[in-house]
Amino acid sequence: MMNPGIADTCKREARTLKAVDLVCRTPGDARKRRGWWGICEPPAGMRGPAGYPQGTRLAFGAWMWVFILFVNAWVFLLPQVAAALPIVTVSLVPEKERLVVAYRFSTPVTRLALRPQNSEERLNHWEVIPPVLLEGNSIRRHDGKAFDRLVVTVQPDKYEFGGYPEFLHARSTWIINLAYLLPAKKSVSAIRLRLPDKIPVIIDGGCRNLHGIVPIDRIGHSHFLLMSKDKDVITGQGGTCAAFLGKRLEPFIRTILKDTSQFLDRLLYQRNSQFLVIVDERTSAAHFFQRGSVDAHETVLLQLYGQRWLRMSEAQIRRYLDPFLSHELAHVWEDGASISLTDSAHPWFWEGAAEFAALQYLEEKGRDDLALWQRHVTACRMVVGRRFSDSDFGRSRAEAYGCGTLFFLASDWLLRKRGAYPEGFFAFYRAMIASKTSGQTPTIHMLLDSLLGTDPIYRKLVRGEMEQNWNFFLSAFAAKGIAARETPMQDQALVTESWLAPMMRSLCTGPSGYWQDARWYVLDAPRSRCKLSGARRRIDSVNGVNFLRNPVPARQIVVRACRQERSILLSGPGKLPPLTVPCHFVVRPVPSDLQLFRQR
Repeated sequence: MMNPGIADTCKREARTLKAVDLVCRTPGDARKRRGWWGICEPPAGMRGPAGYPQGTRLAFGAWMWVFILFVNAWVFLLPQVAAALPIVTVSLVPEKERLVVAYRFSTPVTRLALRPQNSEERLNHWEVIPPVLLEGNSIRRHDGKAFDRLVVTVQPDKYEFGGYPEFLHARSTWIINLAYLLPAKKSVSAIRLRLPDKIPVIIDGGCRNLHGIVPIDRIGHSHFLLMSKDKDVITGQGGTCAAFLGKRLEPFIRTILKDTSQFLDRLLYQRNSQFLVIVDERTSAAHFFQRGSVDAHETVLLQLYGQRWLRMSEAQIRRYLDPFLSHELAHVWEDGASISLTDSAHPWFWEGAAEFAALQYLEEKGRDDLALWQRHVTACRMVVGRRFSDSDFGRSRAEAYGCGTLFFLASDWLLRKRGAYPEGFFAFYRAMIASKTSGQTPTIHMLLDSLLGTDPIYRKLVRGEMEQNWNFFLSAFAAKGIAARETPMQDQALVTESWLAPMMRSLCTGPSGYWQDARWYVLDAPRSRCKLSGARRRIDSVNGVNFLRNPVPARQIVVRACRQERSILLSGPGKLPPLTVPCHFVVRPVPSDLQLFRQR
């Protein structure tokens, strides 16, 4: 006979097995009895400690294995997948007169895509080591093997400043544009850039910035975050802000920023002065860069040679920085006006107006703007007497600064004298801005028509084409009052006697006395062709130039050939040495009373 206790246990176990079978076979009941661990809840007899089912240990173990596999995949598998996007370290190493760009890849690659700045950039002109094939914008090895290092030699680059090409210290400063120097975005996952310490490098990666400054981020419209080479973070936020690599110029820069901004607000128009000024005390140059229509800010790069400031007094520093910075800030105000005259086809207007605004600022501060203008035009080696048109005038740097400034000086004098705009040219400029805001866009011909049409002399000179007025106006106002040859003699005399000659005479005999000691010579060339060249720089008379002013000392000038010119005007610093020329040239001094017009 079976023990009653054992019989009860067997019955209980049988009922338990039926219950388990029922739970597993009935989906509805299974869902009701399913716990948070995702398995069928076992009967009470199969529960483990603390009432949890014994199968819970298996569930936790499964989830733990899944987690371990996920971590392993993240740590070991993903880096292998990302190996196709290597990290590139770019090192710029100076080597004589060229810059070697060395690429090092974290993972060997078989093909590298470089992005040229524009369609004119051809990678074929780059010296690439090791030997590779250049296919459009991509590079691959000859043998098809992978390489982990690539060396590219880059020659000094040129950039467009103010609409005309300018070489920026071709042998000492390198302009590196990241757009075509670095690989394409899909080729790398990160870029590390190492700069050399021996030569200055300007990094251009979408916004232009100075040597030693790398843009980290730009937040909104008013916050700039820059990283200097010595890891000092420089920030500027809102209003007129400045970032400096040297602290000695900071009070002078901030004072000039405040004074010039207030002056330009009165002279041109009221502007919300928001721009960034970056100072680098390594070289002597200043450039205004437009950041684009997306950003409401402009950037003024003020590069100043650092050694000279240690020997200058405060008055000397202010005297040097006033015209330097006011010229660049005038560009900011001109750009804010968005006048169509300031496009790349007319750098004479762009630079001449900025220089003239700087002269007006110096005049308000009590400075001798006339002496500054004379020094500036002389330094630019301005060619005078040439027949200019609005399409080619001022394309070079010298003509843009020299002749452009002459144009605005003459325009201001003419507008004041004739009473059309008693306040001078910038009153006319404000009127043009007002006309633009009313829906009328100013053009170059509107400017010339408005300027020249206010003077009865120039109304008499109308030939049916505004360009002829323009040519005569610029040529007639050139230094020493030399008029264009194609102008009739009576018109030359009319212009000379009415306003040009007295004005030029005042320039030559003014308080500055800059030109009083200069000696001027006219070389009469009976031969049909004439050409001058200096020992250090080539000086040529081209495109109908009948007078040439040359600041190179006379002993460095030699006559090599001839051109279709009857005479050439030479100038130099005071106390010139005896001028030696071939026997077929006749040397005679220029009359001091500016009667050169009547000798033609």
